[in-house]
Amino acid sequence: MALPRQRGVNASLTRSLDGQVDSDSSPTDISSSSSESEQEEEGCNLFPEITAETKRAKIKRKLARKHFKKAGGPLPPKKKISNWLPTPEEIATASSIVGDPTKFRLYKHGHVCIFDKQLTTEKEKQIVANITFTDLKTISDQLKRDDLNFLVAFLEKSKKFVNSVGSKSRSCGGYMWAIGWRKSMTKFEIIRRYVNKAAIKKNQEQFNQHVKDSDQASLILWDLFYPIGNRALEANQQFMAEYNLPSLSDPELPSETSKGHNKFFSTNLTFTSDGFFNHPHKDKKDDKRLPFAFFLSLPTFKSKEYTHMEI
Repeated sequence: MALPRQRGVNASLTRSLDGQVDSDSSPTDISSSSSESEQEEEGCNLFPEITAETKRAKIKRKLARKHFKKAGGPLPPKKKISNWLPTPEEIATASSIVGDPTKFRLYKHGHVCIFDKQLTTEKEKQIVANITFTDLKTISDQLKRDDLNFLVAFLEKSKKFVNSVGSKSRSCGGYMWAIGWRKSMTKFEIIRRYVNKAAIKKNQEQFNQHVKDSDQASLILWDLFYPIGNRALEANQQFMAEYNLPSLSDPELPSETSKGHNKFFSTNLTFTSDGFFNHPHKDKKDDKRLPFAFFLSLPTFKSKEYTHMEI
């Protein structure tokens, strides 16, 4: 039998929040910089040499463009400048920093709430993370076990119909896949789905069943997250309804005649395995009104035919 692996499920409609944790085991605060630019500069940078080299390359590109506008000459390249992949030595150094208990606090049991120290304009604390750990051995409800196994198997089958993230700028290690809807990079196109059209064409009947199963997977995720973050789920749902955004399980864009369940909260779902990680990044065009993303981590093992939850 294969060794258990950590599988991450991230149902995300939202932006990520940056900051440095400084906390105790009870509900805690997170330190905050006075501005986003300062926060990016002063935050914990695990790969400083990579960041510095990327910054130098961008400055050099900017100067080259200015020179081209004034004096002409060779057109500066338009290829996006991305962080290089960390070396094994750089990863080991970063791991030692994260593993240092004087710099990072490891949460591994119980229920943890983390708040931003900087108050809102209404003088209230804003929650940054609400984390619940569950010992899978304590789950006595067979129905809940079946739901988790269904979700894990559904994600494993999804790999056949989508491409894994292959861009070096988006993956430093491990694997990540995505299902649902995303912003389109094609001109005059606003939104499109994560799909591998060639694979779907070869396995049309299996894909049709996959689309049907995605409704149940979406419902399972809702039921898992609702007891922890009901207000965040409902806020996501309200935002999606306001802008007529499709759910991750919707096979087409919603309309007045669409028939779907009312437990939707995300346009897409990403899932990872084998220790996936990438460089910290932030989309400046994300809507700041959105609430938190939702993350589920499950240990799994893979048999000849299926991936199961490891208990």
